[in-house]
Amino acid sequence: MPRLNVVDPASASGKAREIFEGPLKGKHFNIFKGLANSGAGFNFYVAASGALADAALTPAEREVIALAVAEANSCEYCAAAHTAIGKMSGLSDAQTVEARK
Repeated sequence: MPRLNVVDPASASGKAREIFEGPLKGKHFNIFKGLANSGAGFNFYVAASGALADAALTPAEREVIALAVAEANSCEYCAAAHTAIGKMSGLSDAQTVEARK
């Protein structure tokens, strides 16, 4: 399976460094490290995530949607990540399992 090289936040430069030190400070998930290879892709992801954060959905509701999408896409990485984030957002184990059905 093809893999992206990941960018180490400590050695990132330019816009990637600004983003790692700004909105993503302390949130160095592999998806962000991979997206940092593409300035445009990284910027889009951060902007889209910011727009969703301002939406009427609660963080837990957003994670229920993300879990359903992860299941539909058969993405185990996404499911694991959004299960953890969902729990941090207040979802129970049962709710994270139900969201994937």
